[in-house]
Amino acid sequence: MKDSFNSSRLQTQLGLSMIELMIAIALGVVLLLGLVQIFGGVRSSFNAADSRARIQENGRFALDFIRRDARMAGHFGCRNEFHHFPSTVARALEPGPNGALDAGFSNHLIGPGALSIRDNAPYTTQAHRPIEVYDYTGTGLGATYVIATDTPAADGTAANWASLPDAGLETISARAVPGSDILVMRYFDESTATVTGLVGTTTGRIPLAATDVSNVNLFGLYGITDCNLASLFQVTALPSPTAVRAAAGGLNLGRADPTFWFDAASANELYGRGSMFYRYQFVVYYIGVGVNGPALFRQTLTEAPTTAAGALLLSTPVEVVEGVEMMQILVGIDTGAPRDDFVNQYIDANTLLTGAATPTAIDNAFRQASSLRISLLVRGNPQAGTTRTRNTIVVGDLNVTLPNDGRARQTYDATIVIRNRLRA
Repeated sequence: MKDSFNSSRLQTQLGLSMIELMIAIALGVVLLLGLVQIFGGVRSSFNAADSRARIQENGRFALDFIRRDARMAGHFGCRNEFHHFPSTVARALEPGPNGALDAGFSNHLIGPGALSIRDNAPYTTQAHRPIEVYDYTGTGLGATYVIATDTPAADGTAANWASLPDAGLETISARAVPGSDILVMRYFDESTATVTGLVGTTTGRIPLAATDVSNVNLFGLYGITDCNLASLFQVTALPSPTAVRAAAGGLNLGRADPTFWFDAASANELYGRGSMFYRYQFVVYYIGVGVNGPALFRQTLTEAPTTAAGALLLSTPVEVVEGVEMMQILVGIDTGAPRDDFVNQYIDANTLLTGAATPTAIDNAFRQASSLRISLLVRGNPQAGTTRTRNTIVVGDLNVTLPNDGRARQTYDATIVIRNRLRA
């Protein structure tokens, strides 16, 4: 009796009923769906936070790159642009002491005689114009611009940037995307070497420390200054471990006075011990097509040219920061008379260059710039299922209509003083 009873109890407890199984499955599915939803929310939040962090990081890095070069624009040693290139000096530089001498600045890449005019220097060496801004047509103050696609192509039409020297910039219109401005700067680099003796008056031999000579590139463009005079030239030889040569040859052109470092009028050498030796820099920023879409690009002169002419060529474009979709630049101009180095208003470059039909007029327009207001539109990665709550964003003073591509975007602004133009 006892054994039969126990056997009956065991048989009634075997397995689960269909109802219990369905309830268990339903509960499991609910829990699983909850976990999936939580995981999806966490992942979406992480991706959004990561995208925002990347946008912030890219915006900060991009402005830092531009800020460094903009602050150096017009640096020619102890004296600034307004000392070396006063507006009262005629553009035709001959005759004068040491040939093409422009108020103490001698550009040895300008031809002699009738050719000795500032604008006849190769475009990249036109130091009299240390900063240039070229505005994309239709992106002026208060205008509206539509970003039609998140995969832009290069524009290819130079006329879309008013007054753009496309040939001098090696057809930059074929690399820059539409809607963004182009920024050009020239200066002597902050890295300096000290001249250790008298510069050869007939040989152009410049004595330097051996460690400094090892950093000089043959055919590279360099500057020298004694805090009064300054010269831009090409290194034509590395004659010894303690000297470089910048005599006539290469891109250095002959002048009325064939010696580079001797003032025939006063019979004095121009540069001696203690003069400073700099690398010459030419920099251009623009928005181009990068590996993952639009990006901020930077180009300089070829760092190690193998030929004389190679020194004037732009280097391979460098993608500085990805995700920078647009760059808008407003120029802060000083219209005071006399000039007091205070910005009276910010205008776009097209307005600045209105009516500037000659090199002299363009020079005078750019000379008004005391600061730059840089605005960058930076985008993140696309987020699935993201809907835009605002279709227009202000970049600088431009109203920009955005594509509905699920990307977060943010503008970053910086006002940069062109410190080498300050005379106070």
